[in-house]
Amino acid sequence: MAMRIVTMTLASATELLMDRDNISFAEKIVRWQKDPTNSDQQSPGDDRAPAWGWLGKLHYDEMTKRVGLPQSMLLACLRASGVLIPHPTAKYGKTLKEASQAGLQFTTTLCPLLVRRPDDPGWGVIDYEALFHKLEAEDDFMVHEEVVKQFGFRLDVRRAHPQPNRAHVRVRPMFAPWRCICEVRVLDEVFTDAVLMQMFQIAGNAKGIGNWRPSTRKAGAYGLFTVEMGIPKDLQQVAKEIRA
Repeated sequence: MAMRIVTMTLASATELLMDRDNISFAEKIVRWQKDPTNSDQQSPGDDRAPAWGWLGKLHYDEMTKRVGLPQSMLLACLRASGVLIPHPTAKYGKTLKEASQAGLQFTTTLCPLLVRRPDDPGWGVIDYEALFHKLEAEDDFMVHEEVVKQFGFRLDVRRAHPQPNRAHVRVRPMFAPWRCICEVRVLDEVFTDAVLMQMFQIAGNAKGIGNWRPSTRKAGAYGLFTVEMGIPKDLQQVAKEIRA
């Protein structure tokens, strides 16, 4: 079977929590915390100090500046799903775990996340650059909470206990509802439309993506999704804009 490209559309079943491990941004936060001029704003163990610290937790494309799901996250989700699907031709109980990584590729390094803004009935992308410039110098966290709503998401703030005697206030970007259009390059003939659909359905129903998903050690119920092959009618216009 020749190489082909299949379009899959993911639709939120539960909220998506994003928590990028952004090393360079974390170093920027440490420099802020060590600056004596910020001593009156310090709050150890609280992600709200500095108020803009959560901006580093967003995944975005360096070229387009669109917030989205990186292919590494999506491939990891499919790998976890492939473990549960027997390989249709291989012997000795082999699954589709390895084939999912060698036989499938996403055509972009990041698939833009689609959200709904309060003033727009349709679906649209999140412009990270516009968001960053609007909030990078804002020290009032409550302003951050209000501004992000205009971009189509919210900030999830909750208390965590990394140790029995220590509490930490965590802040993570949360998206609901959300959509994501992914173009998958199929290189292995084992991935028929039926097998590909099965893999994505297991990934969406049982594995999830993002923070506190069911497939992590400290499992939650976030990042679950439904999937359909192709692009639904209400997303066709925004899909053209993304490709353009």
